[in-house]
Amino acid sequence: MLMVAAPSELELAGEGIIGLEAPLTPDQLAVAVRVLLQAADLLCGAVRPRRSSADKELVQRAKRHLMDSQGMSEEDAYRFLQKTSMNSGVSMARTAKIILGE
Repeated sequence: MLMVAAPSELELAGEGIIGLEAPLTPDQLAVAVRVLLQAADLLCGAVRPRRSSADKELVQRAKRHLMDSQGMSEEDAYRFLQKTSMNSGVSMARTAKIILGE
């Protein structure tokens, strides 16, 4: 969070709050917002685990299975995996395992 305030009020800024002394120039504000957005991107990447290569291969195999057995396009097979995964609250890799009977 970004707090722009008079110097005497910046002492109120708690943990996780970036305090900047008012008044700010437009350039200073742009830099502060850019830094906050980059920090948010880093946090999102740290919180959300990336799919392992084994999981990616599992999803690919399940997609191929759906394409062959159900006549789905690659895009439809992926959407089916994604939607089924989201609706059931399990990972796409777990959904792929279920589809493949593993």
